[in-house]
Amino acid sequence: RHRSAYPVVTEGTLVGLVTLADVRRVPAERRAATSVGQIMTPRSQCTIASPHDEAVEAFARVAGATRILVLDGERLVGILTPTDLARIAQAAHLVGDR
Repeated sequence: RHRSAYPVVTEGTLVGLVTLADVRRVPAERRAATSVGQIMTPRSQCTIASPHDEAVEAFARVAGATRILVLDGERLVGILTPTDLARIAQAAHLVGDR
């Protein structure tokens, strides 16, 4: 699977998310001197869900977000994309048609 976003963790705690797009926005000549912390999206600005949340709740949160970080307490257990949620919806629709 293609990955374009990576969690940023400090001492076991999720502090943000960095994407390939974040890296690409940094001019090539500045990349060696740029830290991940400077270009990441801080956790406070990330869309967060719990593994116990209903899929419908996750759908509501994805509006305007490109990813949902799934946290079980303080532990990152997954990252959902709109594509993942669309697959869930499609699978639920297919099961519901039976």
